[in-house]
Amino acid sequence: MKLLLLHPTFWPLVGGGENVMRQHAELLSAGGHEVRVVTGHGQASNEQYTLEVLKELSPGFPLNQQTKLAVDHGQTDQNLANYSGLLQNVLAPHYAWADTVITHGALTNHFNLALTLAVWKLAETKTTVAWVHDLTATNKNYSLPNPTHLPWALMHRAHPNVRYVAVSEQRRREIATTFGLDESKIPVIENGLDLRDLLALDPAFYQWLAKIDFLERDLVFFYPTKLLQRKNIDLGILFIDAIKKAGLKPLLLVSGGLDVYGVAGKSYESYLKTFPEQLGLSSDVFYLNDYNDEIGSVWQQLYRISDVLLFPSGYEGFGIPPYEAAVTRLPCWCQKLPTLPDWLAPAMTFVKTPQEAVSAAQQLMGDPVFQARKKVWRQLNWSRLYREKIGPFLDSLKNS
Repeated sequence: MKLLLLHPTFWPLVGGGENVMRQHAELLSAGGHEVRVVTGHGQASNEQYTLEVLKELSPGFPLNQQTKLAVDHGQTDQNLANYSGLLQNVLAPHYAWADTVITHGALTNHFNLALTLAVWKLAETKTTVAWVHDLTATNKNYSLPNPTHLPWALMHRAHPNVRYVAVSEQRRREIATTFGLDESKIPVIENGLDLRDLLALDPAFYQWLAKIDFLERDLVFFYPTKLLQRKNIDLGILFIDAIKKAGLKPLLLVSGGLDVYGVAGKSYESYLKTFPEQLGLSSDVFYLNDYNDEIGSVWQQLYRISDVLLFPSGYEGFGIPPYEAAVTRLPCWCQKLPTLPDWLAPAMTFVKTPQEAVSAAQQLMGDPVFQARKKVWRQLNWSRLYREKIGPFLDSLKNS
């Protein structure tokens, strides 16, 4: 499908709508659609889609400024008609190219009512979607100077040929009440989070995490350690085994640096590499050292994507990871090592056996703050939103 995304401003301008449009452009193009962004200010974030900058759409365009001067004071003059007609003309070739037009704000915000008039008219000729982030009609911060007359009255009207999409349940209720629409006919498609950008994750690492079903895990454990016998890695694997048998979906990522001095011997390294498979955990326990060429150096990133720092080591001269967990605000499950000072103990969860690991896991899963965080990770990541909501919505447009 040829999709036209329309808004006066675009990424890298900082703003919620601009960022959401960028994510949509990337997702839709990656999903096999031809995407064209038409804006008055911005640039493309990758080469998968095209971007056309039209000076007439810019907030600083002289005729826009002249039109707003009158409209913002409740007046209309020839500038409004001239500007709206001009916008129709410059947008017409892009509408002719597109199968569907997705607007972000033009039909529900009053910031450029000449554009609202133009899109209103053009919507008679093309399947149009109004992606509603904000709604002037219900925003108490805005007061329309002449709300019952055109063009201001369009802020309270639904175009008969436009499909409205709400970004939240609250926005859906407002759209339905304001426009007199059936609430059940207004889909809710939330805004997502770009976890890769937000957490500064290496693209190859993020793709690898997606392959191992990272976002669907109940608990993600990170154990920064070399493959040494005193580190009790096999005990940590038994923790994962018990937690999985308790009905949860865990993931253990072990940094897994090799013992270059051969203290434990090759037999121990071989045992550790095969132990997860023996327990049926080959898809739940990973040694990151095995993937260095694929995902690069990701040590710092693991502190940003993990739920628990696992540290069942039986002997330490100091023990750096528990301190790193404290600094990065990660729960740390460890044994009560003599080297850990008493003042650090409140930040630790002392776990000795698989049964204690299950209890600690259940306690963490019962924490409403933790559950809220996991829900955000799972439900508001863009890949899931596209798969479960955006993609099916676009399919419904093709079939309507």
